Amino acid sequence: MATTLVLGGTRSGKTRHARSLLPTGAYTVIDASADGHDHNDGVHGPREDVVTGAEKNVVRTLDVTRSILRSRNPVLVDCLGAWVVGLLDEWQSWDDLTGSLKRVEDATYELAALWADAPFDTVAVSHEVSFSPVAVEPRARVYQETLGRVNAIISEASRRTHVVIAGRILDLSNAPVVR
Repeated sequence: MATTLVLGGTRSGKTRHARSLLPTGAYTVIDASADGHDHNDGVHGPREDVVTGAEKNVVRTLDVTRSILRSRNPVLVDCLGAWVVGLLDEWQSWDDLTGSLKRVEDATYELAALWADAPFDTVAVSHEVSFSPVAVEPRARVYQETLGRVNAIISEASRRTHVVIAGRILDLSNAPVVR
């Protein structure tokens, strides 16, 4: 089965592309924000974009790894950035970059262990933070650093990695991995 990481900026088309990689209507959406709000936009508004049809099973949780195992269907994880925010909020670790990186890496390596051999097609969406200037504000810096690490770990575990920029898809699946 294929595991795919789809990266991109806001309104790049990344989620639309991710959905196109899964069978229509026969997949589980894991809303990794846990509370159904988009924490990546700074507004914390409802994530109405996650559910586009009644035929989809939507699970709101930070326990992404176990939710993938329980789904027994292809899965769309939307989105790893919201997952990172949810974890950092739950752990109240926004003020500790080193500690946050360690805890998020541990959770991500657990996910990557499953991800590399997922028993069904699984696609994750995430914001590509490496195109942004280095954040100056401490909370933004923790988010940028931890999500960048999550993306690298999941990309390496994925069979495919796509980047969506301005509605165009770049396939990085055969690109060398930085070690």
